Amino acid sequence: MVPDALVWTVWSTAFLAVWIVVYARFAKRRRMMLWASLFTAPLGLTEPLFVPEYWNPLGFFGLAQRTGFDVESLIFCFAIGGIAAVAYPPLFQQKERRICPEMRAGGPHRYHRLALATPLIVFVLFSLGPWNAIYSGIAAMLAGGLATMLSPFLRTPFLRALG
Repeated sequence: MVPDALVWTVWSTAFLAVWIVVYARFAKRRRMMLWASLFTAPLGLTEPLFVPEYWNPLGFFGLAQRTGFDVESLIFCFAIGGIAAVAYPPLFQQKERRICPEMRAGGPHRYHRLALATPLIVFVLFSLGPWNAIYSGIAAMLAGGLATMLSPFLRTPFLRALG
């Protein structure tokens, strides 16, 4: 049985163990995985938005309770960012293809930057309201997912006729 004070430590470390296995298994994706992990690890620094209003994790030295930050959140964000960056193609048997610069600038890829910016914009706007940051985060992730799904269709005749 894991003591309550170490549950968050054990689970964040478990995700890091999965990260290590995935990193070892997919040699061709290591660089992408490492960059994604390094890019997403700082998201663990958003912990003060959620502690203690949404959750109050026990962990190393009670850092979250004393400072609002903890080491486990950095480990967790590092691990899930890298795993998420490389997991989709092998899980869904998708082949990766390079997209030429001309195709990135037009066609169905034209609105990807907007889709990527949508969660940040929605989070900031919702954070101005009176509710807990977790609800702003949920709304931002939902909006980002919808923007990503809809971005390839923004140039279709159907949507142009609606707008």
